[in-house]
Amino acid sequence: DISNVAKDWSIYKQWIPLIFAEFFDQGDNERDLGFDVGVPYDRANCHPCEMQSYFIDFFVSEYLCTINVWCPRIGELLLANLQANKGHLEANSSKKIDDLWPESDPIGADSGRDLGEVGD
Repeated sequence: DISNVAKDWSIYKQWIPLIFAEFFDQGDNERDLGFDVGVPYDRANCHPCEMQSYFIDFFVSEYLCTINVWCPRIGELLLANLQANKGHLEANSSKKIDDLWPESDPIGADSGRDLGEVGD
């Protein structure tokens, strides 16, 4: 999970709806069992780009900074991707998943939708 946020945006943006499909399925199952559902797992209240920004800030950034100390050539590339991705996420932070990717076709495979339009 950590590596995806540091990949090129063209790859990373395809991963976001897939991970949130998994999260939302878990939240639906928890709701069906009568449990409270946390925000990342609640399709009605989650803002995926905002959640991914938090993930970057609180988990990934320090990890990649450490990689950069030991492997600067790789670290610089990963940190540059991370920074660019963070900009795309912040530009879309208030949007819900359906605003970014249609629920019926989360990665645009069937519609021929150009995923480049998300955050580009």
